[in-house]
Amino acid sequence: MQTPKQLDDQTPFNRKHVGEQIFDKNTVASDPKYHLSILLRFMWEYSLSVNGPFFPLDKPHMDGENLTRLDKADEAIWGEEVYFPTPPFTWIKDIMPYEIYRDFLSDPRLQEAKILIENVENEKLKLEGSVQKIINSATSSVEYLEAVKEQAEDLGKRLTDIKREGNFKLLAKAFSTLRINKNKEVVYAQFRMWLFIVFLIALPVSVFKHAYYAGQIKCFDFRVIDLRSVNQS
Repeated sequence: MQTPKQLDDQTPFNRKHVGEQIFDKNTVASDPKYHLSILLRFMWEYSLSVNGPFFPLDKPHMDGENLTRLDKADEAIWGEEVYFPTPPFTWIKDIMPYEIYRDFLSDPRLQEAKILIENVENEKLKLEGSVQKIINSATSSVEYLEAVKEQAEDLGKRLTDIKREGNFKLLAKAFSTLRINKNKEVVYAQFRMWLFIVFLIALPVSVFKHAYYAGQIKCFDFRVIDLRSVNQS
């Protein structure tokens, strides 16, 4: 033991039931048996606390036989009991450890800790339920998104097919329009060709007609007739 605080921290049972009597100087002189009993109680509890599961049998005050010998000592050695009847020293080794354990189990702080653990367990179950709901919701959302994705992909394929079909229709319409325009161009070209042919035919006719009315044709006919007359002569 290094400090009085360490003694207080390791001996809560006897501090609770004995209090400050161990520090009462009058007890040492007036009732040494009671004082020794209290002192051994604190020493036992402290040794049990700091040594954990290892029972320090090498300590004289932890030897059960020594406690038994103290109980067998002549009462005349101790003198008259002044304060309270002193329990047997063997009570320290036989009963007190169980009393410490029972006192620990009945501690309100332990009960609060048990309630807290139960509450934590309940909250844990609630949290697990909430987490499971979130997981289920997320799973449903993922499945929904997958379904939406599949629908979107299917719709995309349909739109692509419609677009291709629309492109074919537009292309056919474009070719039809081009064919109509080409037919118009052919008709127009034929019209120009026939117009040019008519012009070629009409031009000589016009020239001949103009010459005829101008007398050139008559002179030509006269000359021809004259040549025939010469040949006849």
